[in-house]
Amino acid sequence: MEKKYRVVFCGTPEIAATILKTLLTIKDIEIVGVISQPERPFGRKKELKAPPVKVVALENNLQIFQPEKIETIKDDVAMLKPDFMVTCAYGQFVPDSILNLFKNAINIHASLLPKYRGGSPIQFAIMNGEEKTGISLMKMIKKMDAGEVYVQNAIEIATNDNVGSLFLKMGELGSKMIDKYLLDIFSKKIKGTPQNEDDVTFALNMIGEAEKINWTKKAIEINNFVRAMTPNPTPYYIF
Repeated sequence: MEKKYRVVFCGTPEIAATILKTLLTIKDIEIVGVISQPERPFGRKKELKAPPVKVVALENNLQIFQPEKIETIKDDVAMLKPDFMVTCAYGQFVPDSILNLFKNAINIHASLLPKYRGGSPIQFAIMNGEEKTGISLMKMIKKMDAGEVYVQNAIEIATNDNVGSLFLKMGELGSKMIDKYLLDIFSKKIKGTPQNEDDVTFALNMIGEAEKINWTKKAIEINNFVRAMTPNPTPYYIF
């Protein structure tokens, strides 16, 4: 029997669940563990809701971890004897103590790096009126989204796209890319290219005042902002 690559997957929202479903169809990969964020209060009633990645993991009888801090499960991950880590929209910084457990760690990042490093690249692409964005398959290192890039594919942003619709499109694109390229990255047939640090921009998580509509902006900027905040997080204003 041919040996499969033992993979630990890290992810939390729907886009990551889409990626996990695709990983489960690749015959040379065995998902030996899944790491996701803990349940968080959701909606107006602040009810706890299982992350989409956890739902997929449970449906497929996969071992699931939900640590508040990923470094606390280092020994548990080591016991899985993993070869590789694959991440998508996990939502936590992954330290060297965890990355060093793997031959390589690959992140599916939702921008055309080095543009929009950080946790809100899809929102920023819409908010800034970009005509295209894309997926970067990249090597994880200690510095945020700064590792070498293996493959990039672009996608157009439609004028009626909001963050919800673009997330779905990006999930489909990312799934096609890992199906096509991931095994070649594992086997080193595809080499990484360093990012140009002169072209780096950031898309850090938006919370609080950052979600408030600024009515002094131009109409097109307000429209882009609302699209970037819809359906979640919800843009707000105070009269």
